[in-house]
Amino acid sequence: MIVTLKVQQVMDIKRGALNKLGLFDPIFKRGYGEETDFTSKAREKGWKNLRILDTFIYHRSHASFKEETNQLKEENKKINMERHPDVFKL
Repeated sequence: MIVTLKVQQVMDIKRGALNKLGLFDPIFKRGYGEETDFTSKAREKGWKNLRILDTFIYHRSHASFKEETNQLKEENKKINMERHPDVFKL
């Protein structure tokens, strides 16, 4: 069972993982933390998260949410810290 995580902003998720784990949790507000929750749930259920080192993805940091960025990050991080406190120790 493998879920691949290329970089935080881009994910390649196998259909089998989506079928077993479901989609991103809508509790997460736009843009931050939903990938952490998904990959943490995957890991907790025995799937592997892989980092692909030979792929380049350009991501313009904070372009999507501009002034909302910090607030969205903080709110969603609180949810992940409650659900998956160990992920921040990895």
